[in-house]
Amino acid sequence: MEQGPFDLYVLLAGVEKLMEFNEKQELAPWLAESAVNDEKTQTITLKLRKGIKCHDGSDFDADAVVWNFNNQVAAKRIGYISQFVSIEAVDKVTAVIHYTGGYNNQLINAWLWSPPMWSKGAWEAAGGGDASIQWARSNFSSTGPFKLAEYRRDVDLTLVRFDDYWGPKPYLDAVKYIFIPDTVTASAMMQAGEADMWLGGPVNDYLHLVKLGLVMNSGGGGVSGIVPNNAAPDSKWKDKRLLQALDYALDKKAIAGALGQGMYTAMDYPVPEGVMGFDPTFVPRTYDPAKAKQLMTEAGYPNGFKIKLLVLQGNLDLPQAIKRYLDDVGMTTDIDIADAGRYYGSYFLKGWDDLLLAGGGFASGDTLASFQQNWGDQPLTHMAAASYAIPPELLALSQESRTYADPADQAAAAVKIFRWVADNAFIIPIYLAPGSYVIQPWVHTTYLQEGGFSFYFGKMWMEKH
Repeated sequence: MEQGPFDLYVLLAGVEKLMEFNEKQELAPWLAESAVNDEKTQTITLKLRKGIKCHDGSDFDADAVVWNFNNQVAAKRIGYISQFVSIEAVDKVTAVIHYTGGYNNQLINAWLWSPPMWSKGAWEAAGGGDASIQWARSNFSSTGPFKLAEYRRDVDLTLVRFDDYWGPKPYLDAVKYIFIPDTVTASAMMQAGEADMWLGGPVNDYLHLVKLGLVMNSGGGGVSGIVPNNAAPDSKWKDKRLLQALDYALDKKAIAGALGQGMYTAMDYPVPEGVMGFDPTFVPRTYDPAKAKQLMTEAGYPNGFKIKLLVLQGNLDLPQAIKRYLDDVGMTTDIDIADAGRYYGSYFLKGWDDLLLAGGGFASGDTLASFQQNWGDQPLTHMAAASYAIPPELLALSQESRTYADPADQAAAAVKIFRWVADNAFIIPIYLAPGSYVIQPWVHTTYLQEGGFSFYFGKMWMEKH
């Protein structure tokens, strides 16, 4: 219950969900064989696959699903709790969710894809209550093709093959994550053949490795941007003029060109052209430092001010470029470099001081769902309430967008949402970067075919090398 999205991401070899995105990037049953939403009876009926075992040997059945859901509701870790009434186990493989309220096009995403499914048996065996909470901070048991072997915080995570996996048996014996913030070290390991896959590296390093014979795969992508703290009572970022000044201060084309080596696209709008939610009538705020200074003066800061930019440790090219441009207009920037624990803890729990550099959705597919999951009125990622607050106008648009069943109406609602975000410089997009990673030539994986947060480790295999 204390996890953020990054914590779950590194466990995707071992943790599964009731539904998952397939190779067509469509949400489909996974642990469940079927999921039927009956709007007349306001029920969602789940049929589980038979014979699913958890890593600890306990059954994953309808009682386990009920236990997982009730825990999520109690901890307020699922969206749209006001519509949730109850969940019951009808038999060993059937569970029924009862809900209330009007039509909501986000319930399946929020309730069947979002919550990870954990082992009820392992939790109870750990003693329950505080004892189980302490155990779960460094252990887990779920249903995936790999189970936990060793976890060393901020060092590595080792998962080994789960021989009683309900699905096709995985090819690999083990999966080991090594957490390396230094890109020089990570690149050296790939060059030496000491690692098989590199996730989250800078494109310049990837392109260099490709020249050396390694393979870069790309797909999907995300928009890197700046999220201002608009929730603190005394936050200067409540002033639209300063938000727009921030946008005018950045030469996004220059940043994208210098850092992307032709692979990045400068972004003036939250979603790319041709993607659900794009509005071609929007007039972008292009690089104009004089205009930025003018807006700062109008907002009462003719001599500028000091700010903090919270960034994740690792590649610092982008934050350094941002600092250069913001310093030039008088927004003197202190880059606050955080390890993964502090960064994601700030992102999803404690908040940040001024600005946060983030990357994520809105690049392709169902951008309305991406908005709702990350920035909507009941986001699944639980953005830090200490630093992010959805304004009344955006709140109304968000709530309205969930009432539409027709895809055309949903697309129109997405345009309204992202146009409001763009007009008000609510989030400052910088560039679109394709999702990419580097692998050794002997590695075979489908990652990014299903999407950026679906990782089918059970399909991965390697040639002899």
